[in-house]
Amino acid sequence: MDSKTIGILGGGQLGRMIVEAANRLNIKTVILEKGESGPAKQINANNEHIDGSFNNIDDIRKLADSCDILTIEIEHVDTDALKTIQRETGVKIYPSPETIEIIKDKYRQKEHLVQHGVAVADSVSVESTETALQNVGLKFGFPFMLKSKTEAYDGRGNYVVKDVSYIREALEVLHNRPLYAEKWAPFTKELAVMVVRNVDGEIFSYPTVETIHKDNICHTVYAPARVNDTIQTKANLLAKKAVSTFPGAGIFGVEMFLLPDGELLINEIAPRPHNSGHYTIDACVTSQFEAHIRAISGLPMPKNFTCFSTPQTNAIMLNILGSDMPNGELELCRRALETTSASVYLYGKSTRPKRKMGHVNIVSGSMSDCERKLAYIEGSGGLPITKSTENAVSGTSKAPLVGVIMGSDSDLPVMSAGCNILKKFGVPFEVTIVSAHRTPQRMAKYAIEAPRRGLRCIIAGAGGAAHLPGMVAAMTPLPVIGVPVKGSTLDGVDSLHSIVQMPRGIPVATVAINNSTNAALLAVRILGVFDGKWISEMETYMNSMENEVLDKAEKLEKEGYEEYLATAYGIKPIPDNAPTLEENTEWLQTLNKSHIKDLRTEREEDFTYRVEVRSDIDNEETNSNLLKFKSKKTKRTYSIVKQPTEDDPYHTLSVPANEYFLSSSPFSSLSSKRRPKAESVQTFSDLRVVRLRSGKGGNGEVSFYRDTNIAFGPPDGGDGGDGGNIYVVAVKEMSSLHNLKSRYIATDGTKGKSAQLDGKKGEDVYITVPVGTHIRWCPDPREIRALQKEDYDNYVFHVKTITDDFGSLIPKFIQFFRNSYNIGKGWIFKEKDEEYHLQRDYFNNLNEKVSVFDAQLKQDELYADTFPLDGIDLDKPTEEPVLLLKGGKGGLGNMHFLTPDIRNPRFSKIGRNGLEGNFIFELKLLADLGLVGLPNAGKSTLLRAISNAKPRVGHWEFTTLQPIIGTIPLRIDQPPFTVADIPGIVKGAKMNKGMGLNFLRHIERSGGLVFVVSLGSSDPVDDIKVLIEELSEERLKGKNVLVVATKADVEGSKQKFLDLKSFVEQLSWKCVPCSGKNKENIEKVKELMAECSGRLDYS
Repeated sequence: MDSKTIGILGGGQLGRMIVEAANRLNIKTVILEKGESGPAKQINANNEHIDGSFNNIDDIRKLADSCDILTIEIEHVDTDALKTIQRETGVKIYPSPETIEIIKDKYRQKEHLVQHGVAVADSVSVESTETALQNVGLKFGFPFMLKSKTEAYDGRGNYVVKDVSYIREALEVLHNRPLYAEKWAPFTKELAVMVVRNVDGEIFSYPTVETIHKDNICHTVYAPARVNDTIQTKANLLAKKAVSTFPGAGIFGVEMFLLPDGELLINEIAPRPHNSGHYTIDACVTSQFEAHIRAISGLPMPKNFTCFSTPQTNAIMLNILGSDMPNGELELCRRALETTSASVYLYGKSTRPKRKMGHVNIVSGSMSDCERKLAYIEGSGGLPITKSTENAVSGTSKAPLVGVIMGSDSDLPVMSAGCNILKKFGVPFEVTIVSAHRTPQRMAKYAIEAPRRGLRCIIAGAGGAAHLPGMVAAMTPLPVIGVPVKGSTLDGVDSLHSIVQMPRGIPVATVAINNSTNAALLAVRILGVFDGKWISEMETYMNSMENEVLDKAEKLEKEGYEEYLATAYGIKPIPDNAPTLEENTEWLQTLNKSHIKDLRTEREEDFTYRVEVRSDIDNEETNSNLLKFKSKKTKRTYSIVKQPTEDDPYHTLSVPANEYFLSSSPFSSLSSKRRPKAESVQTFSDLRVVRLRSGKGGNGEVSFYRDTNIAFGPPDGGDGGDGGNIYVVAVKEMSSLHNLKSRYIATDGTKGKSAQLDGKKGEDVYITVPVGTHIRWCPDPREIRALQKEDYDNYVFHVKTITDDFGSLIPKFIQFFRNSYNIGKGWIFKEKDEEYHLQRDYFNNLNEKVSVFDAQLKQDELYADTFPLDGIDLDKPTEEPVLLLKGGKGGLGNMHFLTPDIRNPRFSKIGRNGLEGNFIFELKLLADLGLVGLPNAGKSTLLRAISNAKPRVGHWEFTTLQPIIGTIPLRIDQPPFTVADIPGIVKGAKMNKGMGLNFLRHIERSGGLVFVVSLGSSDPVDDIKVLIEELSEERLKGKNVLVVATKADVEGSKQKFLDLKSFVEQLSWKCVPCSGKNKENIEKVKELMAECSGRLDYS
């Protein structure tokens, strides 16, 4: 063959099998290994081998002197020595020393792959310290893999760090090693691909296999991998891409992880023959060891040399591992030798527990047969399996002459008739699913391999565009018969046209729509060209058909057609199990357009609100019809820019966008700083924006009554279930809104069912809130936030509203609109499409009547889908849940549409959509009094002194980040009153500085105000002026005000108090000094607070 000599660094089992492959090609090999009894040296006594180390440069130099090519069977060699020898002698080394150097350092290998865009698990180099590994846990989470960068083999050098408690043990196991950590890959399978690269740079790959590991050692290999064709192809492409990034020739083992989402990650690459490739010795055209010899020697690598030996080949490789008992593994070898198609390969090693002593290759025509043999060899099966068992299940012949394929199992009822014909004739056939669109690789493989597997004809069924028959015909020389399957549209005509209109050079035979019987008969006739027995069978069948027709004619003439139908086809009178024709007719007649009471029905242009640029219509000076009114309840002023008309029954309100950035708005913080981070950890919440969505109604069902003797009865499709509603419940037991979610979604109703069964109603959602909660509607917060980036003073929200009294000028409700189908729409067609039905008078007549039902339904929705303009006040516990959003109505089933003109209604109505909206939930009144002051004025200390509350106290600003409420008892015959410690105010709060606008919102929700001014301040009078300026006269109007001067125990406080009192009395307010720290004058403070709250009159 070739006079070249190959030197192998390493004399283990891989070297042994390389030598075997080289010997068959008359290629000489020389082994570098310590000792004379290495596995590779045992089988090659024709040459003098080198007794030495593959990490010693002098020993490697001796090997290089005696050969033309150097290669390796293990990557843990001295790569610096290889580089030096290559420079000195010019000997060829494969793979290249540079490749070996990168790959043998597992972390460098990962970095190299990442740099070349190959997917791997995240990894990081780490020091051998507990702190470093704890940081990795914080970064990657637990568990993670701790690995040695070098000298790792067969699971040695890896450790799973499950949690912090495993870190110390991991460092002990992997001590004195360079380490890296790898993010845990939650794989579902481990796959592997052997990749060959020749000296010309051409890359070839073997099939994708699945590896099973036990105790971190490869136990079994399944070839091909038990995954779909797409995953196998992706793995092949990924493996070849990874190997292409390394220079040099030879064979590479690429291991990878298959993740739950179908993605693949490279685990490790071995620059040599690999355990996962041992199956190739018996299962493939060329073994991995011969492929390696060919690649590095420049020998030919013909087409398909890496393929399975036959298209049906399946294989399992089982590693023979050393037993705990000396030579205990030989019992497994004995069972393997008893099994047909099982080959045993022993490596000539002495026994050691878990040591790789050899392997067994099991090859068969099916994976199930391989698995049965594996079970016996491992000792979990029964008797030895000396021959493959042919599966007697119909359509699973191991030597089929006809292949029956289809794009989906939904085609099987049609294709089964053809299968029955083949079975009747005794034709060996197979049945499987091959989708042209979802499994293109599988389709190509099936078509290409069909002739080699002995098939003589393919029957391909497909619906829709019917690509499967034509695409298979384009890839195989066999005759293909296409069966057009009737689909939900076009009655299968599209399939028929697609098959018969294939381009020149791609012939496809076809039959009538759904007629797989004729396809099977044509296949039998095609087989008759190869074997005359099928012609004889066909003649017999044709004679039997003639006799069958004559018998039927005689029976029909004797019994009469009615009795014949009853006995032959079971056709009997239809039972009265569905809405009668008369009932449906009466219902449809009751639908009269005069039932529509007002105009709130069909308006496609309706909307709840729109964001628009402020125009003349929003200006009182340019719109003479603009009407303003003030709500008695909320004191808010509204502008009506458009009154109802005959065509439009709604009032249109104009709401300036800047209102949503004022102090009373939950969006106020958007216009400046966000709240201090510390507030996010508090549990009290008094304002939340919540998005609500009620459930969609389920669709009506299209179904027909079926019985043993009735193949096609009257319609009995039930109605869809109604969607779930959204309710709110107010209770006394809650005091905060902090448990409110940001979104509540009610479930949809389920679709109707057959036998007149309605679908299940969607589950309702109940939102529990404290008593005192006020709920009002608001626009989508995302739109409000978007306006923050604009000049929002130039924008308005136009909101559709309606009154409860026709003719009234003042609206009371916001009108919601469902994004659902319009009147006369919303049909579900099971077979013919909407365009087909709109061309039929019977449907248009029905739709005209059902449109009135749609209008009534939409009118009912519009009456229900309103929300009070001023919101809902839950000022006491609710006796019944309050409905916020109503779910959609379920669609009508086809049982409602049986009419004299429509006997088989193959249509129903879809369910109505639910409602979606945003709402502000707000606790309206915090307390009878609110403590207002500058930061660090002593409010919290005062509250501690006068009540049982425990607010946060400190020497820094903003110790209070949310309202703290304290209860102050009075005399035994008087009710207590409440005081809220409100977050501190600073100068500029009205411009949203400090706690800013959130502070002002709390002020508005307190009954009376207590200004807390510190006498420890440099100028208390100036402090109270700041408070008055920030609050403004508008906010103080109508409120009782008391001024409490705190820290009266500090030096110099007396004069400051007199100055403060003089200023306060000019405003007709009372002023009282105290020391919260020393609890001095506290009773007087409580007395005046009670008076300010309105609970007592002490004057």
